[in-house]
This record gives sequence, C-alpha cells and structure tokens, in this order.
Amino acid sequence: MKTHSLPHPGPLRSRLTRLLWATSVAACLAEPAAFAVNVSLEPVPTSVTLGQPLSLAVRISGLGHGVAPSLGAFDLSVDYDAARFHFDSLLLGDPVLGDLLGPVTGSTGAGTHDPLAARVNLYAVSLDLPSDLDAAQPDSFILGTLLFTATGVGSGMFGLADVILADADGADLPIDTLLAVTVAVRDSGTASVPDQGATTSGVGFLLGFTWLASRWARRV
Repeated sequence: MKTHSLPHPGPLRSRLTRLLWATSVAACLAEPAAFAVNVSLEPVPTSVTLGQPLSLAVRISGLGHGVAPSLGAFDLSVDYDAARFHFDSLLLGDPVLGDLLGPVTGSTGAGTHDPLAARVNLYAVSLDLPSDLDAAQPDSFILGTLLFTATGVGSGMFGLADVILADADGADLPIDTLLAVTVAVRDSGTASVPDQGATTSGVGFLLGFTWLASRWARRV
C-alpha cells in the first residue's frame, strides 16, 4: 500500500485560519444589517363581556424606517376560537396612517373568511416602486384589523398561520417572531361579584365593630 505524507498541520492550519477570518470579515462588511421582523396580534380591549365587540389588529414591526427592508406584499391567516368569537368584518390598512403598503401609488388586496375552519385570510401587494416604498414606509404599522363579537364565556385564542412576507423587490422577508394572544370573555353578570365582596367585607367590619362595642360596654 502506498502511503502519502501529510504536511505539518501548523503552517497549513495557520494559513487556513487567516483565510477563513478574511472571508468572514468580507462577508460581514458586504452583508446588510439584519432586521428582526415580527408579526403580532393586538386586541382592543384585552378582555370583553358577552355581546361586546372586539377589534384585533395585525401589526408588523422591525422593518427599516424610511429605508430597506420595507414590506412589499403579505399573505397571512388569523385563526380564532369560534366557540367564543364571531367574525364580523375586516379592514385592510392602518386605521391611522393609511395604506402603508402603497403610500404613493396604492396597493391591491382582499380578505376571505372560512367559518368552518375559523380562519380569516388577508393579503395585499404594493403597486409602488421599490425606492418609493423604502423611502415612505415606517418600521411598524398595522396591516389590517379584524372585528369580532364575543359569543361565549372563557379564554379564546387568536393565532397566526401561513404567514408569507415579501420585501419591496419581491424577495422573501424572513420572520423573527409570530406572536399570538388570548382574550378572556366574561359573563355580563360577573361584573357585580367584586361589589358583593366589598359589601360583605363592609358588613363583616360593622359586625366586628358592634361586637367590640358590646364588650367595652360590659367592662364599663
């Protein structure tokens, strides 16, 4: 069997280390700053009573503020607890800032509702030029708002599913975090419970004071 002599590991390892270090530095200098893009659900109010409306905003954050990356398109679904909430309607865009997917030219989008799956899908695509979208879009805004009515007592979960984001150039936009929320639904009659507790405490205090007064009268 023919054997091959290996070079001494010292110089070779040293050259390899210097090469990897130089490559890593060059990659870091060439790579743009990383952004942690998050999609979250924001309920208003955070707890409701039976029959009360609930507003659920879908917010994106962690984009560039007036710079890339910006959001050029999205497609996502919101799952809800059909035993405790009834879906009423959907409003696309930020209710205060307007259509930030198309701040210059506009955008096109829509939503669909699947009551059997208890899922609402919403999507939109920007019609703006990438340069205009990067310059005009803030780092955080609302994509759409879902309106519900509370129909069952208990804690209902809202979650995000099948989330796809694209930047102004149409490239995939990595997602760092997807945040879900839980909203409690109370019976309208439970609101009187704290008042009853306060009344009971007041009666207990009055009885205790009467008992002390009678003991003091006997001693006198």
